[in-house]
Amino acid sequence: MNMQALQQDTLLKGGAYRIEKILSQSDLEITYLSDKFGDNRNVVVTEFFVKDICRREKNNSVAYDSEDVTAMRDKFKSDALDRLNKGILEVFEENNTAYYVKYEDDGAIIIHDDSSESDNLNQDDKKDAAKPSLLKKLKWPLILVAVIGAGAAFFVSSEPPVEIETTTVNSEKKVETKTVETKKEESVKVEKESAVFAPIMEKLRKAKKDAEAIPGVSQHKVLTQLSNAKDEFEKVKSKLSADEQDRYHKAFQEVIEIVKKRS
Repeated sequence: MNMQALQQDTLLKGGAYRIEKILSQSDLEITYLSDKFGDNRNVVVTEFFVKDICRREKNNSVAYDSEDVTAMRDKFKSDALDRLNKGILEVFEENNTAYYVKYEDDGAIIIHDDSSESDNLNQDDKKDAAKPSLLKKLKWPLILVAVIGAGAAFFVSSEPPVEIETTTVNSEKKVETKTVETKKEESVKVEKESAVFAPIMEKLRKAKKDAEAIPGVSQHKVLTQLSNAKDEFEKVKSKLSADEQDRYHKAFQEVIEIVKKRS
């Protein structure tokens, strides 16, 4: 049982929504399956909740000791409001956090977006976005297989270590010791980052560097960098291998831990 998430049968918006179960939890939000009062279709309710920074109180209120998280919550809400009636049914605040609601069968809603990148989508990409879900189910597994193959680890030679070898030579009843340096070749495993994954990891590396510089660098700046990295990750998540997704989550969590220690 996830003690940080809302429990089954929790009511939101005065009973308009009843939580049935948790669907997923990311670093910045928790998504639930819910029924909607007076509607036969299930809905998905997404709650703003920063993992390892926010905490759940007994009355379901979300608590956090950072104005930066408040700013992130407000951005989460404003981005959802921008997509109201474009897949999102409703946006509201409750429990000291923000929520948005969509129908369960309406597909994924990406709250954080970059309009400049969206404008650059070619016509084929736009057609893909409008294809039936069955075609998408067939398309993405093939892409995933290709990405896994392209992102496989490869080996390169590193600077070999120096091994010290000692020999003893007798010369006119004197014992003379010579030290001979020999080099031994060794292979080092290097993980290759795919073209879509590399920019995300670069953002996380920059966030980690800035997090280590807190308070010289503001906590708000680091959390904003994490939010941007998360946005980009959500956009290309289906194109990343399982290993790349795992590396992203570990790197994201590492920055969160540094922020917590430096704040």
